[in-house]
Amino acid sequence: MPTQINWIQLVCNRARELKLVDDFAQECQLQEELILCDEKNRLDWERLYDFPDGSFIHDIQKIRRHLDQETGELRDCFWPRCGSRKES
Repeated sequence: MPTQINWIQLVCNRARELKLVDDFAQECQLQEELILCDEKNRLDWERLYDFPDGSFIHDIQKIRRHLDQETGELRDCFWPRCGSRKES
């Protein structure tokens, strides 16, 4: 079973294949955003990775759009399809 870091790398590789990131710098930024988001929102990495392209793209783009870079909270009532649970 892959670790969290392995899953993040797999997700970022898929994002690159789907042209959601253009270069290494953007891929690194996506990794940081996903780690920050997971700290507060607990993402189901395997579920995200296995999503059909449309759902995968939806979650990646919306996480990036709604993530508060300082707190890791998701704003604007957004909850990702791959979210496994909300923190109390």
